[in-house]
Amino acid sequence: QTKSGSNRTPLLIAASAAVLTGAAAGGYLYLRGKQPHDPSLSGPVDTYIDPVFASAPPADVDVQALASLDTEAGIPGMEGLPAEEDELFDSAAGAIEEDIFGLPDAAPAEIAPAPEPVAAPAAEVPTIASLSPQPAATYPAIPAVVTIESEANAGNAIAQYQLAQSYLAENDLDAAVPLLRRAALKGAAPAQYDLGKLYEQGLGVDQDMIEARSLISKAAEAGHVGAMYDLALFLAEGEGGEMDERGAAVWFRKAADHGFLDAQYNLGVMYAEGIGAEQDLSEALYWFELATRQGDSAAALEVRNLTGRLPAEAVREVMDAADDWTALPSIALANGRFGAQRWNTGNPLQVQAVQTALSRLGYLSSQPDGVLGPQTANAIRAYQRSEGLAETGTVTPELIDRLNTGASRGRG
Repeated sequence: QTKSGSNRTPLLIAASAAVLTGAAAGGYLYLRGKQPHDPSLSGPVDTYIDPVFASAPPADVDVQALASLDTEAGIPGMEGLPAEEDELFDSAAGAIEEDIFGLPDAAPAEIAPAPEPVAAPAAEVPTIASLSPQPAATYPAIPAVVTIESEANAGNAIAQYQLAQSYLAENDLDAAVPLLRRAALKGAAPAQYDLGKLYEQGLGVDQDMIEARSLISKAAEAGHVGAMYDLALFLAEGEGGEMDERGAAVWFRKAADHGFLDAQYNLGVMYAEGIGAEQDLSEALYWFELATRQGDSAAALEVRNLTGRLPAEAVREVMDAADDWTALPSIALANGRFGAQRWNTGNPLQVQAVQTALSRLGYLSSQPDGVLGPQTANAIRAYQRSEGLAETGTVTPELIDRLNTGASRGRG
């Protein structure tokens, strides 16, 4: 689902009187233009899809250029850390060496005869030994909190892309562009798209329509729906390369099949005008109708025009087809829906280690399972309260530092 193209810059295409379907006074129909640069179009950073990325850059990636970027362009705030070997979309999980459970198995319950009542023993006077401090609870050390900056510096392309998004939101292009470039070289379609939009508009880089078209084309081929739409316009306008109206119609169709509203509208225009495809008013009506059902008022005007010109039976067939239409699902990864990552959800092994520590300290009674549910959150809050920490109910660096300090005391 995309915003209506009412605020887009239109591409003017002349219409003959015979196929004029709208804007009768001017005699023209308009193709809606490219999208403005908007990082949110690539998807929020906290949506949950469970992706599995490939383990190597795409075949056409310049590996030497990639290595150069990763050694020369450090992440802001991470200059003191050595860059690790670059990976495509994930870095090592860092398994915990010690047994993070370590709790004795409960003995099986047995039914035994009730014992004979006995007199209570006389109260004993406490001895010096019994009053001495008891050993502190012991538990394995907890791994440090993973940050998006450390993961980006280690070469995780998802982290690089998402960190770039935060810099773009702050209008810090100097920090965002190198991160987008590194992620784009690894084949991250959302990074390719966003970097292409920056080249298109000359934001943070010198304007270069050839480079913009190349990057957006790669993102479109990978399945980025917004890039499909913009590539169609590059082809229709001949920007950054040759004009290809038939190619434009193909890419508008791909985006329209995913429910991209402006692509549906533009496809209606192309069929109405016979540009990039054979003129087909029924097909034009179909795509205008789909756009109308997404709330597009300009498409609704074209629907009224065309329904008055086509035979009633043809109109019924189009409406029946529109009733049956459903949008194709988009590829999650190509559209920036990366799933829960360690830096925004916590490492399950880390959560298990925290649960084990809280269990040993008496704050948590349930078995450690690596899931930060309500019981674990309440246990964390209780521990944070007792230690004078901010009560977040989440795994924080301060929580881990305090628990690890306690573990060190226990082992010492």
